[in-house]
Amino acid sequence: MLKLRLEKAQWRVSLSVDQDSKFGDVSAVDPYAVYAPGGKGVVEWGSTEWVDEYCWLIDAERPGDYPVLARAHDVGGWHRYDMSTSEFL
Repeated sequence: MLKLRLEKAQWRVSLSVDQDSKFGDVSAVDPYAVYAPGGKGVVEWGSTEWVDEYCWLIDAERPGDYPVLARAHDVGGWHRYDMSTSEFL
């Protein structure tokens, strides 16, 4: 339960920073945005000690469709995988 609370708190901080206008249009998940309820964006569900990131791309208009986005710290852009998380793993 504590882990879920920490993850929710981290998502709220990420969303707050992503939507803060003092940072301009720059996003840590560019070209995407951090997911906000009712919208479209990414929700991180995993990472590695090498700073690789794994996220779902969520679109409120397409419930049940959550492609996986992955990016390596030293390689650059996002790679999209149109499959379930279990297939990806």
